[in-house]
Amino acid sequence: TEGFSGSDLQVLLQEAAMGPVRDARAAVSLRRSRSGLSSGKPSSMVAGSPRDICLRDFEAALVRVRPSFMAEQEALHRNFNEEYGTCRGDDAMCDLGDDSEDGSDVDGEG
Repeated sequence: TEGFSGSDLQVLLQEAAMGPVRDARAAVSLRRSRSGLSSGKPSSMVAGSPRDICLRDFEAALVRVRPSFMAEQEALHRNFNEEYGTCRGDDAMCDLGDDSEDGSDVDGEG
């Protein structure tokens, strides 16, 4: 799931959860067509719980859901941070060290 944002992962999980629902709906449609009942009659639906989510649901979801964050965007964000961000260098979450306003260390000892 490289390149997936938190929101992308949420969509991926929702898509995987729909796998059993789609299978149950397809099974009901198949039963209706075999019995010659109209698909518009809700009374022809058979009650039952959908199957558990399994690996194939996640594999199918990965085919349908693509990451929204692209490598080019990462480079743009890193370049912006290098030029305008408060932390410079490879690590954007750098230690503030002695860069506090009063010149002392973060723990106030220097």
